[in-house]
Amino acid sequence: MEWFVRNGFTVLAPDMIGVGEMGPGINKGDAYIEGSSHNIWYATILIGRSIVGIRAGDVFRLAGELKNNTGIKDIYGFARNEMAPVLLHATAFDPSITHVALIESYSSCSTIVLNRFYKPSFILNTVPGALKAYDLPDLAASLAPRKLLMSGVTDGNGKNMDIESIHTDLAIIKTAYQYRNFRFFNHSVILTSEYSVFLFFYSINSM
Repeated sequence: MEWFVRNGFTVLAPDMIGVGEMGPGINKGDAYIEGSSHNIWYATILIGRSIVGIRAGDVFRLAGELKNNTGIKDIYGFARNEMAPVLLHATAFDPSITHVALIESYSSCSTIVLNRFYKPSFILNTVPGALKAYDLPDLAASLAPRKLLMSGVTDGNGKNMDIESIHTDLAIIKTAYQYRNFRFFNHSVILTSEYSVFLFFYSINSM
């Protein structure tokens, strides 16, 4: 983040609810798997509000607050690992986030559902019943022609074992961007943060 600050960016690095100083709390339940409480996710099914939806709503409000009260013109979003779906959902509903970088994100919720082994922490940012209507590649494709960077994409187990599924998911996004006459790049970068969602803001006037 220091690089962005030194280069004139205003940086907002919030801890989403249940992450960092905002959690995860002491209520673990009987389905506490590798540091993730699936009981909390089960509770969201009962109340009809997903964790990723709540977090995405917070990102949407934070972006709006800074945009409306600071005169910032361009909004950049950066997310890593299981926080990528949060940024994807927020960006799909907020066109003011014009640049998105997803680092080591899992390619789709389908890769979790269709495989025997999956990373337990990925469950918390899935939407119950979502696959009846959409998946993460559909959200990413909907961002075209906005700038999108995806690096180190994994399967539902946080690995690169299910290459076929990863390529299938990326093909959906590539097709959407090609339709809009934009290129789709897939690069490797050095990773610096594990769980937080970062929103990078800068004013055109400061460039």
